[in-house]
Amino acid sequence: MGRAYENLEFYKNVCEIRRLINKMTGAFQKSRLRLVSQICDAARSAKQNIREGYAKDSVGEFAHSIKISRGSLEELGGDMDDCLEDNLIP
Repeated sequence: MGRAYENLEFYKNVCEIRRLINKMTGAFQKSRLRLVSQICDAARSAKQNIREGYAKDSVGEFAHSIKISRGSLEELGGDMDDCLEDNLIP
């Protein structure tokens, strides 16, 4: 039996983003390990914060966790901007 958050489009999108990030960063140079770690951590945090907030059994905590997840996605967006600027991704 699934958890209610698993049906949210936001959560499904975050899961897909995490998968795509892991696939994309696999092609990065080994000299960029710190960057890859930060990018993957931000994508992972976006997903895991939703799960953690849901487990706290409070609507307020769940809403707060979604805000934190959005912050992780903003961090990830900044990293993607840097990757574009550095010609690491097309």
